[in-house]
Amino acid sequence: MKEIEVKVIEIDKKKIIKKLKELKAKKIGEYNIEAMLFDTSNKKFSKKKNLIRLRKKNDCCYFTFKGKETRGFARKAEEIEFIVSDFEKSKLFLEKIGLIPYSFTKKHRITFELKNALIEIDEYSNIPVFLEIEAKSEKKIREIISLLGLSSKNIKTWNSFDLFKYYKKKYSF
Repeated sequence: MKEIEVKVIEIDKKKIIKKLKELKAKKIGEYNIEAMLFDTSNKKFSKKKNLIRLRKKNDCCYFTFKGKETRGFARKAEEIEFIVSDFEKSKLFLEKIGLIPYSFTKKHRITFELKNALIEIDEYSNIPVFLEIEAKSEKKIREIISLLGLSSKNIKTWNSFDLFKYYKKKYSF
């Protein structure tokens, strides 16, 4: 599956939520998310710009592979994600096959759906609140940006590493 998304940094959370409600966006949920990234000791995946992630989202766990990215108006990456039943057992499994955890993050996320696009408000403890807009096309992302009245100067094609780097925060243990 292809993930197509943009980040919108330094948003006014209350204003965005109010606008989403006015647009009759459907609130999907609110989550506390813990994520752990893995790689081999020689950084096999990182060197290829791939990512292996284990994520706990409230009581549900996900295993994700993200492939190399391309960037234009939006960031695009191959993404394979599936549910796993147990975070700790999955972590142990990954370690047993030779993968090493190198990053752990926590964030709070509120997810909305609007016109077949996901709008996610993310909050890390040490980074200003930001938004992710994910859709099946760049055209749809542009439509959502317009509906929300977002400033183009705050729209970024960043991944999480870029976000942390911009704010001079460490994205690792």
